[in-house]
Amino acid sequence: MNKKELCLKIKGYHFDHIVMPNAWGKIRERFGRTDAYTLAFADKIARKHQWKKPFCLKAISVYKQFIFLAVISDF
Repeated sequence: MNKKELCLKIKGYHFDHIVMPNAWGKIRERFGRTDAYTLAFADKIARKHQWKKPFCLKAISVYKQFIFLAVISDF
């Protein structure tokens, strides 16, 4: 599997099966946003590395941009 095939496979991956259905409502309620997975992940990273949450959210955003570029690039 080459890099582009791997990135395309990751692009279509969903995490719905990881979070229990009843937990989804609690997460959404706690964070009050539609992208609760990203907020929960940023919270986990912030606690683990003792970083500020806005920095974690920016890092996730930049990483998503990197993955996007990896998916669309030919090199």
